[in-house]
Amino acid sequence: MMVDTHTHILPGIDDGAQSLGESLRMLRKCRDQGVKKVVLTPHFYPTVESVDSFLARRAQAYETLCSAVTEDLPQLILGAEVAWCPSLEHMEQLTDLTMGNSRYMLLELPYMAWDNSHLDGVRELILDGRVVPVIAHVERALHLQRRGQYQALAQLQVPMQISSEIFGKPFGGKKALRLMSQGSWMIGSDCHNTTNRPPCMDRAARYLQAHGQELRQCLDWTF
Repeated sequence: MMVDTHTHILPGIDDGAQSLGESLRMLRKCRDQGVKKVVLTPHFYPTVESVDSFLARRAQAYETLCSAVTEDLPQLILGAEVAWCPSLEHMEQLTDLTMGNSRYMLLELPYMAWDNSHLDGVRELILDGRVVPVIAHVERALHLQRRGQYQALAQLQVPMQISSEIFGKPFGGKKALRLMSQGSWMIGSDCHNTTNRPPCMDRAARYLQAHGQELRQCLDWTF
């Protein structure tokens, strides 16, 4: 079963879909690519908004979307893309930001060279035990890292989320396969619209099939 683990499909809540119509068009694209479940992961910035405020906005957008979806569209699962900030592990209600009924929480590290504070923050989240951080679009910032930083992150044995668009770029598929060989991973489209950042899980599916693999999320969870 193909699951898109990273999407910005909820209407009007972040820089993703700006209308209900656009949300539905994105879901139809997911359906046509064979996606059966979609995790809705709008951006959450802990330094600018409370969890309660975010959850209220998310619930309103989710209700709007659910009122219009049809049975042929993928199943919707609530989640969030949580921006890293210092002392995130001390935040209450972290479990309200996970993917469905799982303990997996999509965590966005800054687009910069990661230092010990970022790695320590991930480690503290693991030790806290309430959630399992999943590093969002890990391939995006690798070129900014000092030698050994990704390996240090991988040694924490946290799941990594790889964006499906990388499989359509020159040498991107080989890069993704190298990353996937180093630990647990999820694949998500990180779709924001139907134009320049559309749902594209089919890119990953085609590439992996051509290389003798299946597109399956390597983690076993119950949503």
